[in-house]
Amino acid sequence: MILNILLLAVALVLGVGLYLSRQAMYPKTRSDDSVWQAELKRMPILETFYNNAAIESVLIQSHDTYMLSGWWLKSPAAKGVVIVVHGIRLNKFASVKYMRMFHDLGYHVLAYDQRNHGGSGGDFTSYGVLESEDLKCVVDWVQARTSNLLDIYTHGESMGAATVLMHAAKDSRIQGTIADCSFSEAERTFKERLMIDYHLPKWPLMFFADGFNRLKTGIGFQDMSPLKTLSDISAPVMIIHGTTDRYVPIAHAEQLYQTLESFGKVPVTFFPVEGAGHAKSISTNYEAYLVGCESFLTDCARIQATDAAVTA
Repeated sequence: MILNILLLAVALVLGVGLYLSRQAMYPKTRSDDSVWQAELKRMPILETFYNNAAIESVLIQSHDTYMLSGWWLKSPAAKGVVIVVHGIRLNKFASVKYMRMFHDLGYHVLAYDQRNHGGSGGDFTSYGVLESEDLKCVVDWVQARTSNLLDIYTHGESMGAATVLMHAAKDSRIQGTIADCSFSEAERTFKERLMIDYHLPKWPLMFFADGFNRLKTGIGFQDMSPLKTLSDISAPVMIIHGTTDRYVPIAHAEQLYQTLESFGKVPVTFFPVEGAGHAKSISTNYEAYLVGCESFLTDCARIQATDAAVTA
């Protein structure tokens, strides 16, 4: 009897661990229309912009041969290029609000679907590990498209923010990175969501979920960590986070900011947005968001010009 109970408990724990691993690797993504309607509800002005913008659909080959579906939008001012990266379960329609802002600021913009999302390929989601490798390919494409004549910046939201941070640590071609509501470590977020969404303890469920993930993909939860890559970043970083974010609490952003500051290698800007929830900073206070990003990008260009003059 006791043995049967123990076997049942073990089977239950293993089953839940496998379920959690699959939820992480294969998140239920939303359709283009679902994402777009939600975006229009928050910012109706986006419809006019989207309908009138000269957006070009492009396909970019990833580091692992699958294709990434993207949008390319040129600006007459051509101050530089901003690559915009969306968050978990979403697609490039969630990036339209940022495309509009950066285009208005005078930048070419490239938005694309991350792997295993939207119209892009890829077998599973890795929370920045493989996504950051894809972003290197996107930078390759932008450099080829612009004849390598323009500075390139990255902007990411939620999981996209983790992607751009992890990418910045391995690609010195980027002149500045804006990370909006990033987690510091995916494992930390998984544990927080496990308690809040499922009311389940992290041990031993996270142990088995991580094990299943490693067996299936070769990637563990500990690998999904922007925090561990910060010491390798060589260009300025702006960290944005809503003060009332309940999905990824602002403590994640504070940890990222304090860690980057402690290294003292690059300029770091911390930009909390009062009253903003998860991924809602731009819709909560658009003007402040625009001014903050414009100031950051201007500073990045100034730093780049100064460095170029010194080495000339």
